[in-house]
Amino acid sequence: MSRFVAITATALAVVLAVASLLLLLAGRHFIAGTLLTFVAFSIYLREINLE
Repeated sequence: MSRFVAITATALAVVLAVASLLLLLAGRHFIAGTLLTFVAFSIYLREINLE
């Protein structure tokens, strides 16, 4: 189960990072920064579930 959580968190981090980059280029800096916070949380979830 933890492997599934790690894979899901990795996919979520990638999607949020791409969305954040697109929003940054569109000039939505606050929303892009908020998404980067969720990227960091997804990476944290991945790391604690990889064991």
